[in-house]
Amino acid sequence: MRKSYKRCSAMFSFILVFTIVSGCSPDKGTDVVIPIVRSASNSSGISINMEGNLIPPNAIKQLEQSLIPGVSIKDALTASGVVTISSEGHHIESVIDVSLDPGLEWSVEVNGNNLDKENWDNRLQAEDNIRIAVQFIDGSKSGDTRSVVIFTVNGGIVQPNISHSYINPYLEEQSIRELLRTTGIVVLSDNGKIILMVNGYSPKASEKWIVKVNNKTLLENGLDMKLQPQDEVKIELVNRDDSL
Repeated sequence: MRKSYKRCSAMFSFILVFTIVSGCSPDKGTDVVIPIVRSASNSSGISINMEGNLIPPNAIKQLEQSLIPGVSIKDALTASGVVTISSEGHHIESVIDVSLDPGLEWSVEVNGNNLDKENWDNRLQAEDNIRIAVQFIDGSKSGDTRSVVIFTVNGGIVQPNISHSYINPYLEEQSIRELLRTTGIVVLSDNGKIILMVNGYSPKASEKWIVKVNNKTLLENGLDMKLQPQDEVKIELVNRDDSL
């Protein structure tokens, strides 16, 4: 069955943290937890901490350049071209090259507090901390349902247009093969061991799809592996010679 995602315009649930002050309401909801990756400060002294590895370095650079003291939160994020704001102007509709499961949504915090809709026009100041996160819509969930798994397609230089990440709630006892089958964009062989097609693309004789979990390449029988919270399953299009 094809899974429906909240499609993002234009990459583990992820969190961006910008060291750049606005009034906000108390914290709401529970965010997923992902290892943190840090980037350098931009020319205005605003640094970005990204939890996860979802968006490429050039997109991070775009965010850094747009986060300027004196600019409103809404205008700064919109100007980056990485984040799309809803027509109402107080909700993140999408982040470049990332799709969310329907049970997930983007959230924004400023200095540890949830950003209310009336505060999106507040101006950035030099020591603000903005946090963009993925959280579950249903606040009643608990335990492992607070975690996610990430499914990423990397078409490389051959098919860059199909490169995309999909963030899904963690399901206990779900295997990698089961995850691939639920995406709706992966076609497996009859024995379920070989990827035949991804998002409509079948590899040429010199190419093949490989599967990695947390950057480790799997063998064919590895698809039976049970997923753990925060696992990243990546399908990459590679040259057969390069994968030997």
